[in-house]
Amino acid sequence: MFQIIVDGLYQLASIKVIAAMLLGSFVGLVFGFLPGLGGTIGIAIFIPFLFGMPFNLSLAFLLSLRASVMFGGSISAILFNVPGTSQNIATCFDGFPMAQKGEAAKAIGIAGISSMIGGLFGAFMLAILLPVIRPLIIRFGPPEFFMLTVFGLSMIVLLTEGSMAVLLKV
Repeated sequence: MFQIIVDGLYQLASIKVIAAMLLGSFVGLVFGFLPGLGGTIGIAIFIPFLFGMPFNLSLAFLLSLRASVMFGGSISAILFNVPGTSQNIATCFDGFPMAQKGEAAKAIGIAGISSMIGGLFGAFMLAILLPVIRPLIIRFGPPEFFMLTVFGLSMIVLLTEGSMAVLLKV
């Protein structure tokens, strides 16, 4: 397993992969900054252009695009009080008032550092927990996905303000 990690890091350190990640990060920032666009739309637009590229380059481009969309959305949320993506709605609550006080650079810096720490922590936890949860993930089939969807919708209904379940004190 250690050899696989070393091989992956060796491929990651190539100039072409780093260039693909930088380009993907820039495109992701733009797609995140513009309201209505996002990671899913960015991936859908760029997949046809990546068919001729090697797998590692296209994967690096798409992953960096998707990862940087969240930070790009926080920039428009902080500066204009318009979230670039739906995940950046909470950034409007604190970031825009900071920008009105003249602390926009500080708010954007906090958003960038938080995004980096969250991404690294998520990747680290995935790398650690994937061997443990892999058998569970493989066993998930259509019935389990259906029940997970029903559970998610039920939680939305129960936790929504003014829902009938809350009014009936279920």
